[in-house]
Amino acid sequence: MYLTKEEEKALEGEYGEAIAMAMRILVTLGEMNNAERLIKINSAHVSGISYVNIGEEGLEFILKMAEAKVKVRTTCNPACMDLERWRDLGISEHIAEGQLRIAEALRDMNIEETFTCTPYFVGNRPSKDSHVSWGESSAVVFANTFLEARTNREGGPSALASAIVGKTPLYGLHLEENRRPTVRVKIEYTPSSLCDYSMVGYIIGYRIQRGIPLVEGLKVQDEDQAKAFSAGLAAASNVSMAILKPQPQPLEVVEIDEKEVKEYYERFNIHEKPDLIFIGCPHCSLEELMYVDLLIKKPLKGVEFWMCTSRGVYMKAKRRGIIDSLESKGVKVLKDMCIVVTKIRDMGYESVWTNSSKAAHYLKLLHGVKVRLCSIKSIVSSITKRANTP
Repeated sequence: MYLTKEEEKALEGEYGEAIAMAMRILVTLGEMNNAERLIKINSAHVSGISYVNIGEEGLEFILKMAEAKVKVRTTCNPACMDLERWRDLGISEHIAEGQLRIAEALRDMNIEETFTCTPYFVGNRPSKDSHVSWGESSAVVFANTFLEARTNREGGPSALASAIVGKTPLYGLHLEENRRPTVRVKIEYTPSSLCDYSMVGYIIGYRIQRGIPLVEGLKVQDEDQAKAFSAGLAAASNVSMAILKPQPQPLEVVEIDEKEVKEYYERFNIHEKPDLIFIGCPHCSLEELMYVDLLIKKPLKGVEFWMCTSRGVYMKAKRRGIIDSLESKGVKVLKDMCIVVTKIRDMGYESVWTNSSKAAHYLKLLHGVKVRLCSIKSIVSSITKRANTP
């Protein structure tokens, strides 16, 4: 792979070991994927910062990289806890200490303390055709599909390395020829909730596994629908981009109808009383917080209800009185974290209801949690009826 003189100096350690380590990651990645050179990026989003997921080895890696500063705007993914309310969640001192050290290291690198999987809701919104280096699979799909930016599905180390160097290898979805559809997906079903959009994305991912789907028959009208669709698609597959604009190309056809959607819902369909209701994977928008606040009329009893969002959205909602209203109704609004990357069973939760196919997928697969997947409206209706049943 071709390197400029400056890049060679960085690789050889002339600018410090952290930068050299970042260069080694990028060069290795580039050579593995036959990249001709490195290209400049406009932003980065770093995943893999939950102490529960990466442990001491991951922490040590981040501490070594923290000897350098990032060269582009960089946001970061959720942690394993709300960095302020972790004691309320029953997080152990050991885990909290590790997570707080990671947060401090990120701060030292000048990474924005967003701790969210929705960087596009807090200002990190790349322009069309701009090159970025993002981790977080759902954000990658969102960026490529709906913002029309260009990013590969980076891991935490490679996204961090790109942030420090300000560059990424030129391969994959950075190249125009790799952004063409590989399969046509016909949707013969009309989603009526964000959960439905999440499920449609999930089924597409599950059915095709890789490539770029050209999706027909699906109308995505706002960014919450786009977010839900992106998360479902990424959770079930290695797909990093979809195309929703019509293109007359001869492609293999995959059809998805209402019957199939119902069959997939049955995979996540426990009906026992939930230990926890969880909304916010990916993190809630301001509109979602407002919607739940309007939907819940009376204080909830006998159930734990969490909503997760970013710090930026949290503060907007706080100023409007939405956070206080939700909390008064028994909803715990958390920031910085996601239950997918924490030890949810150690907190005593074994049965979770959610509206996110991504959360349902990973809670079941990685944590062995029983899951019910349905719309927010259905969840609130069900728990309200249970509370009123003698």
